[in-house]
Amino acid sequence: MPREPTPETRWTGLGLAPGIAIAPLRLYKRDEPAIPERRLAEDEVEAETKRLETALLHTRQELLDIRARLAELGGEGAAIFEAHLLTVDDPAIVEDILRHICDSRECAERAVILTAERYAALFRDMEDDYLRERATDVRDVARRILRNLAALPPAGAPPASPAAPSSAAPDAPVFPPSPCILAARDLSPSDTVALHRPNVLGIVLANGSPTSHVAILTRAMGIPAVTRVGDAFDILFDTAPCILDGTRGTLVLHPTPETLRRYNALRDSREAIRTRLEELRPLSATTLDGHHVPLLANIELPTDVPDVTRRGAEGVGLYRTEYLFLADEPNPDEQTQYLAYANAARTLAPAPVILRTVDLGGDKLTPELRRENESNPFLGWRAIRFCLARPDMFKAQLRAILRAGALNPNLSLMYPMVSRLGEVLAANALLAECKAELAAAGIPHNPSIRVGIMVEIPSAALSAAELAKHVDFFSIGTNDLTQYTLAVDRGNEHVANLYDPAHPAVLRLVKMTIDAATAASIPVGLCGEMAGNPLYALLLVGLGTSELSVTPLLVPIVKEVIRNATLAQCRDLAERALLLPTGDEVRDLCRDLLSRVAPHILKLTD
Repeated sequence: MPREPTPETRWTGLGLAPGIAIAPLRLYKRDEPAIPERRLAEDEVEAETKRLETALLHTRQELLDIRARLAELGGEGAAIFEAHLLTVDDPAIVEDILRHICDSRECAERAVILTAERYAALFRDMEDDYLRERATDVRDVARRILRNLAALPPAGAPPASPAAPSSAAPDAPVFPPSPCILAARDLSPSDTVALHRPNVLGIVLANGSPTSHVAILTRAMGIPAVTRVGDAFDILFDTAPCILDGTRGTLVLHPTPETLRRYNALRDSREAIRTRLEELRPLSATTLDGHHVPLLANIELPTDVPDVTRRGAEGVGLYRTEYLFLADEPNPDEQTQYLAYANAARTLAPAPVILRTVDLGGDKLTPELRRENESNPFLGWRAIRFCLARPDMFKAQLRAILRAGALNPNLSLMYPMVSRLGEVLAANALLAECKAELAAAGIPHNPSIRVGIMVEIPSAALSAAELAKHVDFFSIGTNDLTQYTLAVDRGNEHVANLYDPAHPAVLRLVKMTIDAATAASIPVGLCGEMAGNPLYALLLVGLGTSELSVTPLLVPIVKEVIRNATLAQCRDLAERALLLPTGDEVRDLCRDLLSRVAPHILKLTD
């Protein structure tokens, strides 16, 4: 039996989604589908195969329905179930399941579990945050397939005519049945969207990160969420009165009347600020003294495109193209890619759209593309290195981008993970070949397309002056630049606390890159998570960035910060920050300016 907590027990964890919830607690436990230990007779294999195919069809339809619903909330939530669709349609995964059924005579349930665990293990060990999250996707899709299999008679059973399986059957009880803060040790994306949204005022999780799919979903659905609350789950119990603050990462059990009063007032204040931010959509990110900072959006799926204008961004500063290469076809042809890029180009024209050429690597490659396993794929055969080693694949993408450029004169491309001049020269040579091939064939394209590079490796920042002579713009990726500079994997919980984009070494590399771009008269944007943090926005403007590109959801907050400061204040902040010896001191300086120019935004972030 859980012990009764003392009044006002408080934990500080990690905020996943902003907002305050005040409600009774409700514990969540998933009903796991049963896995039969049944082996097939030879004459049952064909029927079991058809049973699996039926379950896959139902699963696919469910995912299409969920994706359509979430698209109304914005691209980020829908994109998660786009990834689930890629999983259920992946021929390699389906073939593995069928192999267990046909060769090993496993029942469909066992075949699904064995295959899912193998792929989940592969993804779980990858360096990339996005691909590590696909381990969760694979397991989540597997559970959905198992639920649909449970509604179908097994091979050898008398024929039946069940209703089509559904993740939300008409007679399924509503959960949670009343307004609450939901506490879950483990919550999948499918679990999250199946919840009765009006009754979920907040979510507290035992584990999770801001980049997890559940975190993305809670933000898209507007549900405050907190994770990593230590030993809280040892004493949480149903109906306990609770306060959850997703901005500060705070969980309070049995709050006192005074605490309730303070949090109610804080909640009302934050809601008023968010309402004000909604009014900023048609306005530009321009400082009080008239300096305009183009504010763009980072996207990675076609479903993200509508979110760009919906959130008030001025275009796309980073369009990740990897999703096409992680779909059911690991090497999409030129036409498939053109259609995808053309959609964004046409929809957003004449707004700028920057397509990053594919950033695949040893940790991201499907089995069809991988040559061999790498002991350290983070430093290995990836991004521009991989593309230059596969010119056939790379040229197909370059031609597709050039063709899409004919639909939007402000569509550009950039190469990722550049570490030396030779890579830029080789990539540009292939680009020139593609232009000549398209011209010879009479295919419309943009021969004057702007070409840039991602500066995300210290060697590129240190060589920026030379690199600037051969490209039209820079885009600084502070996520990888910070990791490579500090030798810190931010996904590794043992050293993640050392990940610090405000570290003096990182700031000096950023400044060095900006100075080289300025000297060469080319623009320099910044598209890492640092750009979307209101604490650093004014610092980056002061350092001289030409534009910022952030997650669509963060566009209004960053826009409000910029609109409440002057360029002179930003430059003074940057000059002083570059002289400080620690990241903590830089943050204190940034916080001081933010508290003076936009204290209401500080309320949203502190």
